[in-house]
Formats: sequence, C-alpha cells, structure tokens
Amino acid sequence: MRLHFIRKLAVEEFRSQKSRIGFLVLSVFLGVAALVAVSSFSDNLKESVELQSRKLKGSDLSFSANREFPDSLSQVFDSLRSAGMEESRITQFLSMAINPEDMNSRLVQVRAMSGGYPWYGDVVTEPADAWSTFQDGKKAVADESLRFQLGLEPGDSIKIGQAKFAIAGFVKKMAGDAGFGFGVSARVYLPDRYLPETGLIQYGSRVRYISEWKGVPGQDIAALTNRMENQWREADIRVSSYLSREQRLGENIDRVGTFLGLVSLIALLLGGIGVASSINVYIRQKMDTVAILRCLGATGPEVATIYLSVSLMMASAGIIAGVLAGIGIQFLIPLAIQSYLPVELVTTLSWPAILKGILTGLVVTVTFSLFPLSRLLLVSPLHALRRDVAPAGSLRRSRLMTAIVSVLFLGTLWTMSVIHAGSLLIGSVFLAGILLVLGVLYLMSLVIVRGARLLRIRQFSYPVRQSVSNLFRPNNQTVTLVLALGFGVFLLLTIYQLQKGLLDEITFSDAGSRPNLILFDIQKSQVEPLTALLDSTQWSYTTPLPLIPARVSSINSVSARSLTDSVGRSGPRGEFMATYRWDLLSTETITDGAWWTAGNNDQTPEVSLEVMYARRLGLKIGDQVELEILGARRSFTLTSMREVNWIGMSPNFMVVVKPGSLEQAPQTFLTSLHIDGVETRSDFQRKLAARFPNIMAIDLTLVIETVDSVLDKIGLVIRFMGLFSILTGLIVVAGAISNGKLHRIRETALLRTLGAVKSVIRQIFTLEFIILGALASVTGLGLSVLASQLILREVFSIAAAIPFTLIGNGLLITILLMTGAGWLINGNLFRLKPLEVLRQD
Repeated sequence: MRLHFIRKLAVEEFRSQKSRIGFLVLSVFLGVAALVAVSSFSDNLKESVELQSRKLKGSDLSFSANREFPDSLSQVFDSLRSAGMEESRITQFLSMAINPEDMNSRLVQVRAMSGGYPWYGDVVTEPADAWSTFQDGKKAVADESLRFQLGLEPGDSIKIGQAKFAIAGFVKKMAGDAGFGFGVSARVYLPDRYLPETGLIQYGSRVRYISEWKGVPGQDIAALTNRMENQWREADIRVSSYLSREQRLGENIDRVGTFLGLVSLIALLLGGIGVASSINVYIRQKMDTVAILRCLGATGPEVATIYLSVSLMMASAGIIAGVLAGIGIQFLIPLAIQSYLPVELVTTLSWPAILKGILTGLVVTVTFSLFPLSRLLLVSPLHALRRDVAPAGSLRRSRLMTAIVSVLFLGTLWTMSVIHAGSLLIGSVFLAGILLVLGVLYLMSLVIVRGARLLRIRQFSYPVRQSVSNLFRPNNQTVTLVLALGFGVFLLLTIYQLQKGLLDEITFSDAGSRPNLILFDIQKSQVEPLTALLDSTQWSYTTPLPLIPARVSSINSVSARSLTDSVGRSGPRGEFMATYRWDLLSTETITDGAWWTAGNNDQTPEVSLEVMYARRLGLKIGDQVELEILGARRSFTLTSMREVNWIGMSPNFMVVVKPGSLEQAPQTFLTSLHIDGVETRSDFQRKLAARFPNIMAIDLTLVIETVDSVLDKIGLVIRFMGLFSILTGLIVVAGAISNGKLHRIRETALLRTLGAVKSVIRQIFTLEFIILGALASVTGLGLSVLASQLILREVFSIAAAIPFTLIGNGLLITILLMTGAGWLINGNLFRLKPLEVLRQD
C-alpha cells in the first residue's frame, strides 16, 4: 500500500473539508467530555480514599457484634493491649433524645464511648474543645442537625432514657464517619460509664457492641485482620480494618463510576450515529472522486483508508476538545458534591481516564464509519463513466460486505460495552438494551418512510402532501432524525419516570390512612397501656407486632456453619427480626405453598419466608428450618413463600412464624399509626416520651424528606450525565438537518421556479419538521413508558400510573425543539435566487 500517496491525499482532502466538520466534531465532543469527566472523578475519588483510609476508619482495627463480647475474646483483647495497642469501646443503639424544656423528641443513634477514638483524622466541634472535654463529666456531644431539630445550645440539657446530660457542644465533622452525607437519625455521643443510668439496655434490646483499636508503628494490620477474621467468623463477630473500609468504598466507587461511565458511553454511541450520518453524506458526494481515483490505479482498500483517515482527522478535533472539556468538568464536580463525599477530594489529572476517552472516541469513530466507508470497496472505475446506471458492485459482494461489516460493528460495540462495564454480563445486557431501543427506533423510521410512500392524502392541501413526501425523498434524513431524537427522549424520560415512580410509592403525605409514624422497642408490659392510649384517640393504628431476634441455625438437619461456604456468610447465619401473626399483609403475596388459617388447631410449627431469601438458601416447600433465638433452638416446617413489597413504609419481615411457637420468647413490639397534622404528631411524641421514654418513634415524613433529598441528588447526577446524551442527540439532529440543507435549497429553488410563494414553502418545511418531531417523540415516549413500567413492576413491584401529562409535555417540547432546530439551520433558504441554484446543477 502506498502510504505516502494515502497520507498526502488524506491531508489535502481534510484541508478542503475543514469548513464542513462542525457537526462531526460536536458529535464526539460531548460523549468524550462526559467519559473523561466521570472516569477522572472516579479515579480521583479512589485515590483520595486510599490516601485517607485511616481517617475514614478512625482506627486501625475493630471488632463488632450484636451481643456482648464473649470471655474468650476478652483474652484476645488482653494480648492486643500487651502488644502496645490502644482500645476504645463503643456501645451503639437507637433511642429517643428529649429536650426537657418542651419535651420535643427525636430518634437518635446513641454512641456510649470510652477511650481515645478516633485516633486518626479530625473532630470539628462547636465549641472547639467540646470533644476533648465531654467525657470529663455527665455531658454529651450531638450532631449539629440535632441542635436545630430540638432547639438546643451548648449548656442545655438533653434526656436519653432516664438520664439527663449537659450538651458540651455539637459535631460539625467526625473522623471515622465514612457516610456519603445522608442520614435519617442524628448521633449523640456520651461517656459509657453513665450508660446504666439511662435504663435503655434491656434484655432483647438491639445493641451494637464495638471495640476500636489503634495499632503500633510497623504492625502488619492486614495479617492481623485476616487472622482475627478467620478465628472469629463463626462466632458472628465482625472484624475489619481501615483496609477493609478502603476496599468497600473502592468497590462502591467502582459501581457508581461504571454506571455513570455507561451513561457517558450512551452519549458517545449516540454521537456515533451523527458520525455515520455525516460521513455517509460526505461519501455520497465523493463517489465520482473515488471512481476517478480507481481509474488512476488506486485500489479499493487504499481509497477506503484515505477517507477513513479523513474521518479520524475530523473526529480528532472533537476528541481533543472533549478531553479538555472533561478535565474542566472534573475540576468543577467537587464544588457541587464535596459536602456529600466521605473524603476530601484531591483533584488531579488522570492520564488513564484521558487515554480511555481518546481511545474510545477513536474506536467509536472507526466503528460507525464502517458502513459508509465499506461502500467505497465496491466502487468500480466504470462508475466515473456510467454513474447513473452502473451498479456500485454485485449484489452478492454487497451482501457479503454488509455481513462482514455488521459482525465487526457488533463485535466492537460489545467489546467496548464489556470493557466499560467491567463485567461480561452487565456489558452484554447493556448493549442488548441499547441495541433493542435503537432497533425499535430504526424499524419505526423505516415504517415512517414506507408509510409516507404508501399514504394516500390527495384530499389534503399541497403543503401537507409535499411535507409527507419529503419524508421519503432521495437522500432523506428521516432514519437519523428518528434515531437521535427518539433515543434522547427515551433516555431522559425513562430516568425521570423511574425516579418519580419510586418517590410516589413511598410518599404518603396525601395517602389517607397510610402510616406516618412507627413506634418500636415497645416492651411486652407496655403493649396494653399503649394500646389503651391509642384506643382513646381517633387515630388508625396497626396491632402491635412482636419483634424477635433470630437466625437460621440449620436447614434439613444440616448446620448453618456447614452451609456458610456454599450460601455465603450473609446467607443462613445472618441475624434478622422474625415475627408471628395470623394475617397476611397487603404488601405480601403468596408465591408458593399456602398461608396458615387463623384459629387452626394444628400445632405443627410452621414458617413462611420471603421468596428471594428462601431461594438464596435453596429451600423448597416442606423443608425443615431450625431457628436459633437467643440460644434456644426450634424447628419449623416451611409451608409458604411470600413476595414482599419492600419499597413502601409498612413493616415487613423476611421470616414470619405461625402463632403458637414463639409467644414465650424474649421480644419487643412494633406498631404503626397515622396522625394528621405536624403539630398533632409532635404533641403525641412529647406525651409518648414523657410516659414511655424507652419507646422509639420514627416520623416517616422526616424519612421521606431524607429519601426525597437523596433521590433528588442521585437523580440530578444521572440527569446531568443524561443531559450529555440529550445534547448529543440534538447535535446529531442538527447535523442531519444540515446534511439535508443542500437538498432543501434545491427543492426551494425548484418550487419557486414553479410558482410557489415563500409562505407555502415555509409551511411545507414546518410541517415536515413537526411530523418528524412528533413521530420521533411518540416512539421515544412509548419506549420510555414501556421500559419504566417494566422495571417498576418487575424489579420494584410498583404499579405506577402512566404519566399522561408528562407524555403530552414531552411531545410538545420535542416538536418545538425539532421545529426550532430545523428553521435555525435552514433559515437562509431564500437567500439564493432560483436561477443561481439551478445553474449549479
């Protein structure tokens, strides 16, 4: 192959086309920008986590359990102290914090502490010495959010259980808190020596016992952690280190980065459609030049290489601009979300992310150029003499070429998807979904072209007939416009509908009698007086349900310890809350077996499991499940499996036992009720705190506000990334319209020659844009409704209403965008006189 000839001709061809590369550049620009920004941000966040991993943990090593540590572990702790390590004990549980002045209360997470934890990182408080002094007396330090919720100031008192504590100050920033800025309950820190005075730690209370440790210089924390994990795993004592926290956060960052990276890849693939459209029009205009080159001795591969080089040079400008824009966005991201990140983000250039963006942009350009460029291999020298009648190649060669290019095209897209997803399954499913949507849009565009050709509309006015005919005129851009515009509408509205469906399911502000207050940690002796209190009101409430901490100890006489390796540590050995009741809840549906009948005298112990949990354990109806409840064991027969809607705010359980077996087991109770009005609800919580200080209340309206805030922030990020796809789609649409501009200029000249006035021509093109916008929008909207309804029903078990208002607004906006873009690009159709245009032909 004559490389010098190819290089020289490609450079000359590129120079002659520089004024026409705008839309091709923009087609790859936004996708590359999004990909570089997301990949760089993900890399920066992972690096920041690695650098600040000890600050995230606050310690080197920790032990935690849902029950008090056994004596055998105390001996291990003694050996760690002998090795020079320092310990800090934390007892963690939920309780109500009460302002004694007005009896207002809030659910809080209490952390009773001793020792010097956290040893790494900073604790920022107001006043500044609050953390260093609160353990000197009967004092407490609380999250700053509690300050505003209960109207507290330093020096005020707060009541936790039966004990009062003076507020030493408020925490603004806590080392060792690796959350992402979202939480339902504030935290209150108090000295653990005063814990007995609260009276909150009772038999059956849900308490987390934690032992934090600071290592000595040069100590191999990783080896120590592995040894302790293996030694104490069977006792359900969790051992972790700052390295474990780093690994878990890294995995979460990878998941988020993968998701946003795939959204960015969608924008780039959508831009590939614009690349294919621009190159297709460009190649059509160069067919005579290609035939002349073939006459001069150039081979088909040489000609294809020349124009592939031109395409890559055109796209390179967009890729370079996209990389620079992505770097700029990367430095802007921390300004918006730093307060929600677990670490102080250190922003630096990520060369792997930049290289990834460049290579992906080049691969997308080459991949989407394959179809138009492959036609050059079939152009014969005879085309220069008989272009109107000579075929570009035999039908057999054409079909073979199409098959080869299709395999290369799909194989490249699949490889890119798998690499960006980091998973064969996720990448394959992602690509299948994208191809399915694009395939439906493509078929719809063919139906539009075919239908427009067959449509008989002679009774309509001439502008209407001509606008419909334009949908199938030679060199029409109908397919490209429907693909780009329809896919953008599909992507944006699917995301919006999923977010709205989830929020509508858990929002109950206008849901009549749905519960908006949950009471739990109710002692057995308190059930009767609490029920009497609730009966004295007009509020609706649920019968108090028992909560019994339990775990699966064996299945069909095979111990859970033996099943751990095959099912996983979180499988049969995880602790959960079980209950017993006669009735099936409205959030439950029996999928297998049968529910027991109320009043049945059969004394056989029966259990019902949530269907996914049962499948994870490999269970079937009739199997024997042995439960361990605070050391006591009881065997049950699995008689039913339930599908549970976990999205709603009703209390749900994985394990439900038939009444008659666990009534004597240690238990607390839970109930939910509906109280109209914020003031009435607050007044009830004050009275409840005064009479039953141990009972905890969760105001679900506060939970919904938190969930709403979280989903809004997540949705904002997703919509922001989706915006790249929408803008890319609009650029592709604008490029497609621009590619057809020359034909519209010729059509305008011909119509004016035949006597058409400007107003009629404007009507023709306006109607064409409206029809294209409407058809693309209807297709995209229809697919988005189908996809969102399918995901909501099958994944989240939510029967969401079809948003007809949203569909109407989306249709109108899409039509306006299409019409506006059409006339923005074609606004100077009347600049040239008809004779000047016709002479050019």
